[in-house]
Amino acid sequence: MSLDDKNALYRLQTLLSTFEYMTTNASGSHIAYAAYFGAKVYIYGSYCRYREEDFRDDPFYLANPEVLNVALNLLCKRTVYQHLKDFFVLPQEAVVRKDWGEYQVGLQHKKKPSEMLGILFSGKAKSFFHWSVI
Repeated sequence: MSLDDKNALYRLQTLLSTFEYMTTNASGSHIAYAAYFGAKVYIYGSYCRYREEDFRDDPFYLANPEVLNVALNLLCKRTVYQHLKDFFVLPQEAVVRKDWGEYQVGLQHKKKPSEMLGILFSGKAKSFFHWSVI
């Protein structure tokens, strides 16, 4: 999937809601999305160890090299375990954490289309958008 794929979330939903369990050996947004879509998520196996060279061609880290070490620390097993220790379980111990997933993906901030129109045209969005007339 690419960042500009307008159907990315639909593809993720199809994939992650098809299976009862989702196994991973690394931290990432896939954990929150799988939980949101109702999968029993667990972190298992040899934990993925990210290294600086894994990101050497990443445009974000090339533009912001000072952030890489912070990100690597956040992705390491020790840090992830501190925040997600309940996910480090055997497969048969994994449980549905839909409420957690909903919170992580920001469902509490979801707006109805009518609310979005009100926000966009009320002037509240002026700091985010620059409107121009052709």
